[in-house]
Amino acid sequence: TLRVHYIISENQNNSDFKVIDRQCISALVPDVSSRSIYMCGPSGLMESVKINLINLGVNNNRIFYEKFSL
Repeated sequence: TLRVHYIISENQNNSDFKVIDRQCISALVPDVSSRSIYMCGPSGLMESVKINLINLGVNNNRIFYEKFSL
């Protein structure tokens, strides 16, 4: 089953604002360590998320991403 999570935030004062940290990832995907991850975003964000995914037990060869510049 494919699940897509969009996390889009520009304003920290917005009640929907989320930081994509280990807690956020674990809440969205409790079994993340057994998943393949596909993500897209700016370089800094992707590096941060990738580090969190690896710390949650996701194997590096199961993390796929596309970086872009703003």
